[in-house]
This record gives sequence, C-alpha cells and structure tokens, in this order.
Amino acid sequence: MGRKLQLVVLAALCVASCGPGGGTRPWRSALDDVVGAERAFAQLASDSTVQFAFMSWLAPDGILFRPGPTQGLAWLEANPMPADMRLEWEPAFADVSIDGTVGYTTGPWRSGRRGDGRTDGGAGQYVTLWRLSGDGYLAVLDFGTGNDSPAATPALELSPEPDPMILPGDPASATESVRIADEDLGEALAASGGPVWQVYSHPSARWLRDGTGPALGVASAPNEWGREFRTLGADAAGSGDLAWTWGEWTPAGEERREPAGYYLRIWKRQSDGSWSVVLDAVSRSR
Repeated sequence: MGRKLQLVVLAALCVASCGPGGGTRPWRSALDDVVGAERAFAQLASDSTVQFAFMSWLAPDGILFRPGPTQGLAWLEANPMPADMRLEWEPAFADVSIDGTVGYTTGPWRSGRRGDGRTDGGAGQYVTLWRLSGDGYLAVLDFGTGNDSPAATPALELSPEPDPMILPGDPASATESVRIADEDLGEALAASGGPVWQVYSHPSARWLRDGTGPALGVASAPNEWGREFRTLGADAAGSGDLAWTWGEWTPAGEERREPAGYYLRIWKRQSDGSWSVVLDAVSRSR
C-alpha cells in the first residue's frame, strides 16, 4: 500500500472507530484546568525549587529534552537542578483535545539564580503537553527553545472551541496516521523547504525556533530546506483528534549523523480526516 493511501485509510479508521479511550471531560473545563495546572507548576517552582516542581508535576513516563528526548524522572534524579536555580514561565496559548484528556500550553520562559536580581539569564519559549490521569493533569512532554533575551508575556490566548464536525476517533490509529504524516512532512521539507508548510500546517500555526520569538500563521513559516528530519516518536489523545510527534534533525547530506537538534510538532485532525500542524518547535543542540 502506498504511503499516501495508507495515511488516508488510517485517518478513516480513526474517524470511524467506536470512540475515545479513557474518560472524557467538558472541553472548556478541561482547557481551564490545563492552564491551571501549568500555572500551579510554575508557582511551585517559585515557591520551592525547580527540581521539586518538575519531580512533582512530571508524569512517570514523561519526556524531557536534554537535549534529546529522555525519560524525565530518571534524568532529574541523575542530574538534579541547583537548589538556587530560578525558572519562571507563563502560558501564552493553550488548547485541549475534544475529550479533554490531553492539552498543551506554550509561552515564554526565563531563568537565573534566586536572589541575584539579574534579568540577563537564559530565556526562550516552552511547550508542555499534559495528559489527564487519576491524579489530575500531569506533564508528559516538555520542550523548549532558547532566545537571547526574555520575551514579554502576552495576554493568554485560548484555542477556539473544536469544530463539531470532528468526531472522536481511535488513538492507536491516530498515532499511526500522524507518524506517517510526520515522516511524509520530513521528506517534503528535505526536498522543498518552506513551501510545503502551505499543505501540512494550519493557517494559524505557531513556529518556535532558537534565537527568535514565536511566529504566527502559515505566512511566517520558516524555510527548512537543507535539514533532514527523522521521526522518533508519536502519541495521540484518547479522542484521536490531537496528536504530537517528535524527532531529530541533521543538516542535509552531512556524513556525521549525530543530531544537530530536535523538534516537536503538535497536530490537529481536520474535519476531512487529514492532519495539520498547529505548533512546530525546533531546537539546536550544536
């Protein structure tokens, strides 16, 4: 079966399945709770230590990028963050799946040392993916990009309500189909660079890159020509409408295969069953 046909079939299976796995929550209530979880996470980092906050809010299978994807709690135990580390962040945008089981927030972060009063520490943009568990929402993935100076926090923007034409689907089929979409996108970017974003991204997509603030809208899509992307993982919400992929990239044609950086993409299923990128974050590790 050809890759494009396989993707269409998997998308159809996703829509036609019996429904989402796990429990569901009212969409707006879930959205508010995801924002609340992010703010509580940041507040705990301020009130105690950054290490304690991450150990408290990260899911047992949560992924951190240090710089590549790694099992978060194990990494934190082996590499505890300094007790005097200061890390501040605030959500600027949030969205959740139609069943409320998965959501994400993104916004600016800044770091330094407690009590030094300096404002020239590290800064950038973060993305946190949240999944509903028996203990409430826990962070299942944390990704960030770096900037030269802190960015002002804009007023919080919330995603519009989901399109009622998008019905719940099967998360396993969604995960497989979005992985195929991510691999196809990687091949297209290596061949054509930026123009392919017109096909693969949502008109209001967000772009996060090292060295700059967030860019909004497909017209602001970066040109990725000269980079080869390789998918390392994929996952989806219980309702199969919100999914994410992550991986690594290297300069095209480079003999050395060590990753030059990593990426995270968040995808939303459209009413026709296709996937569109709504957030694309790319970091550089060398």
